[in-house]
Amino acid sequence: MNTLYGLPPGAGLRQGSPWVMKVQLAMRCLKIDYDLNQVDMMQVWTKAPDGKVPWLVFDGQTISGSERILRELEKYADGTKFPVPEVFDDAQGILFSRLVEDHLFWLISASKYFGPEAKKVYEAIFPSLPRLVCHLLALIGEKWIKRRIKITSLDGLSHEEIVQEARKDIAVLSARLSHSTFIAGNGLSAYDFTVAAHLASILYWSFDNWLADLFREEQIFYQYLDRVADAVGGFEFRS
Repeated sequence: MNTLYGLPPGAGLRQGSPWVMKVQLAMRCLKIDYDLNQVDMMQVWTKAPDGKVPWLVFDGQTISGSERILRELEKYADGTKFPVPEVFDDAQGILFSRLVEDHLFWLISASKYFGPEAKKVYEAIFPSLPRLVCHLLALIGEKWIKRRIKITSLDGLSHEEIVQEARKDIAVLSARLSHSTFIAGNGLSAYDFTVAAHLASILYWSFDNWLADLFREEQIFYQYLDRVADAVGGFEFRS
């Protein structure tokens, strides 16, 4: 049996990591069975091949990183390929998947894991861990995210400026989905796994969150997630 390593469900989500949810969507689409091995952050930092989720063990191989996993899944699936829609714009797929992975992801991280509320988030996601450990993870996590944000375009921005960056992302995503059924054309493609997983991690987050409040104003995002879930053969983003 294939084993996918990811975070536990929590805070309204079936999976705490959008990168793991991306792989789950891909495996559902290719009809590949797997067991999910839930790990906490201490295990991620000490056991993950590259210090983060997801990683996948199958057929005697250990593959880490969501993009590498998706490439290997196509090879593994007996010739089954990810769908390519009849009307397909590869450039748009690349553009929007990069937007959510390299820009929106850091907005998500800042909105969820900065400030005193982060302690409650870790307690909800890792209920088996002692409260003190969760609080320590929150401090470590915030420092790690801030360090990574320093090499992005968000570095040095005020909260108000970060909110404006989020509004820009919402505007371009909404405009794209107003003119295209899926992110790269008129049907499902692998790019939708990336975009849908990140949108779900915002829309279905159960804690008070300024970024989620902004995205929830656009019903088109919920409609898009429903289309993706149906297209992969049925998928529940929520816990």
